[in-house]
Amino acid sequence: MVLKKIKLKNFRCFGSDETTISFDDLTAFIGANSTGKTAAMQAIVKLFGMNQSEREIRRSDFHLTTNKSPDDDETITLSIEAVLEFPELEDESIPTDAVAHFFKYFVVDEKGQPPYLRILLESIYTKDGTIEGDVDTRYYFVTSSEKLAIEETDKRPTRYSSFSTIRCIYVPALRNTSEQLKNVSGTMLYRLLNSIDWEESSAALEGHMKKVNDEIVKVPGVSDLQDILQGQWHGFHNDGRYTNTKIEFNSTDMESALKTASIKFSPTEIPRDYEINELGDGLRSLFYFSLVNTLLRTEQKILESIEKGDIQAKAPKITPPVLTILVVEEPENHISPQLMGRVIKNIKDIATINNAQTVLSSHTPAIIKRIEATKIRHFGYGNDQKCSKVMSVLLPKNEDVAYKYVKEAVESYPEVYFARLVILGEGDSEMSLLPKVIEGASENIDVMGISVAPLGGRHVNHFWRLLNQLEIPHITLLDLDRERNGGGWGRIKYVIKQLLENGIDKSVLFNINCNDKLTDDCLEKMHEREQSRVTDMDSWIGCLEKYNIFFCAPLDLDFLMLEKYTETYKATIEKGHGPEIKGVGKVKDIEHCKPPKEEYTSRIKSSIKHTLKQEGGDGETYSHEQQKLMVWYDYLFLNRSKPVTHLKALSSLDFDDIALYPEPLNKIVQYVKKCLLREIQNGVGDNITQ
Repeated sequence: MVLKKIKLKNFRCFGSDETTISFDDLTAFIGANSTGKTAAMQAIVKLFGMNQSEREIRRSDFHLTTNKSPDDDETITLSIEAVLEFPELEDESIPTDAVAHFFKYFVVDEKGQPPYLRILLESIYTKDGTIEGDVDTRYYFVTSSEKLAIEETDKRPTRYSSFSTIRCIYVPALRNTSEQLKNVSGTMLYRLLNSIDWEESSAALEGHMKKVNDEIVKVPGVSDLQDILQGQWHGFHNDGRYTNTKIEFNSTDMESALKTASIKFSPTEIPRDYEINELGDGLRSLFYFSLVNTLLRTEQKILESIEKGDIQAKAPKITPPVLTILVVEEPENHISPQLMGRVIKNIKDIATINNAQTVLSSHTPAIIKRIEATKIRHFGYGNDQKCSKVMSVLLPKNEDVAYKYVKEAVESYPEVYFARLVILGEGDSEMSLLPKVIEGASENIDVMGISVAPLGGRHVNHFWRLLNQLEIPHITLLDLDRERNGGGWGRIKYVIKQLLENGIDKSVLFNINCNDKLTDDCLEKMHEREQSRVTDMDSWIGCLEKYNIFFCAPLDLDFLMLEKYTETYKATIEKGHGPEIKGVGKVKDIEHCKPPKEEYTSRIKSSIKHTLKQEGGDGETYSHEQQKLMVWYDYLFLNRSKPVTHLKALSSLDFDDIALYPEPLNKIVQYVKKCLLREIQNGVGDNITQ
């Protein structure tokens, strides 16, 4: 049995429009603060919590409509619905009795389709003059298809006890780790120990425990204390009940012994064992997950024994739940970074148990990068309705060649999920330069929540679609690569096609350039245009900036920076090094000679070929000065590490004046500033809306 969906209406930050959240064996909730992650977790707890206080619906659980006071509504209704499925019907190797528990409430949409179960919590708040008002909560099994609206005749009233075999273990983000773990571990340990058959050993063990207790009481000091205590008690109490007192150092019956059992840790820094509350916060959190895993593994073993018929007359005293949902808020709390891998491994191990699922929330890329993108649910906040909304991560189809690339890319750069603004670049140069450029404009990239990721270029339309779906503003910075194979007009054609695949209106896009309107045939042949049509190419580059797509022209970001800050980049070369022509000398010593030496002219042609690649052009669309720079480009970026070269140059550059930035970097910085201003005007602390 597995939880597949939770549907929410009017619950906390979720409004009257139904919000559906889907679940996997392991599901991760991410998003900015106050976007509904905790509320969604609480919805699971309200249905399947382990105690009454967790499940209680209160006035504060009802959604408050924008611009309304809590006293304006006479009556409000909230609902939480769980949809559960039964994979054991297709895989007989899964030991479970969940089907027997819920068979009569199964729903089947069509013949041949798998059945599912719908459990509905409905709660009605009525203002009755008291502070909390009247809250009436009821549970139902819904017997109609999800495709249909729920009618009253479809609801079968029930009690919590009828589905109490579905259990939720909740670990909040803000917790008294020491006290909570001590209490929970005692409860779990008792449950585990109580599952053991003690009948044959009980009498002998109780006898031994009584002997130990009696021997301790005989110690002179203890016996004197016992006599004084008894006399003092008689001086205050003369009722026939509770007359005798005794000091007991050890439980003499098995039930008490099991309830007081505790776990100790050794070796320690002192000559005794540590108790749970003496461990550090991080170790307590790690041990908590281990204890939960132990409980679930033990229950799984019992289920398997029952399935095989190995359990004899002396059956365990506990009945394993048909489903345990472990809900953990921010498991990274108290955990050092090097232990993050262990935390996720433990949580993943729990998720592999047949009768268990895990749900976690996190703000840490170190956690999220270890979770498959398809298992992530992104929470956002709709400024229009002032309600939370939840989106799954949208990837290409599984059989698509782009699927693996995009999946691995977003798992490698999970920072994009948490960003207020994403800048998509093409490689290491963008990763090195853009943060420095933005910070140079007095915009702290960390405070702004800007993420720079090398995800532009290949399959860029999928990243656009993903970021649009998650409503994360984004800028794309691409290399024009004029005269390189596929560059120039080919790159512009590629971007236009990617925009079309991303749902941009063709009629608008084809007419965005008033001087060069397109047709389908024109677009297909665009890459065949002459690279020398530089003015027309620049016109299209300017038009595409309306979609926040910028080009490093004429070549790439490395060439752009070299052309703008030529002497600074040349200065990064150590003394005695640099491009050299054998038998002639250093390029820096001969590049200004007039007329130019023949060997230097040949070197320029050679560097142009290296720069524009084997299948590229001859550099005719570049100025003479740009062609000369290709000698340095060849040496600085094709024969050395690009990030290292940029870092050396950046240490000598001053980015205080935006006007001095090369285009399009100045436009990107201006866009970032505009986003910041819009955020301030909207009064939204954790969201920038496009």
